[in-house]
Amino acid sequence: MPMNPSFRLEWWREGYGFDMGSSEVCHPPSKESGYIRVYHLTNGKAAQAIIRDRRFKLSKFSTLNDPFELLAISIEEKNTRELSKGLKKDLARKTV
Repeated sequence: MPMNPSFRLEWWREGYGFDMGSSEVCHPPSKESGYIRVYHLTNGKAAQAIIRDRRFKLSKFSTLNDPFELLAISIEEKNTRELSKGLKKDLARKTV
């Protein structure tokens, strides 16, 4: 896809960041459309199938490919670390 730096301003006007990869290759969804842009990192072949088949993937926290998902907080203290791990397990148990 060709890059178009002029799209970045459109993304910013819609409330997105300038650093998103798609901000140079397509227009952002408008607020009036009711859609927002979300991301799932995958390989190129799978991305083509997702777009072609119009599929959307949802994952539980326990099956994500990033073991640090939900651990973006500072967890230097053991009690905080344990609380964070418990929260992640609890969310995994409660979601379908």
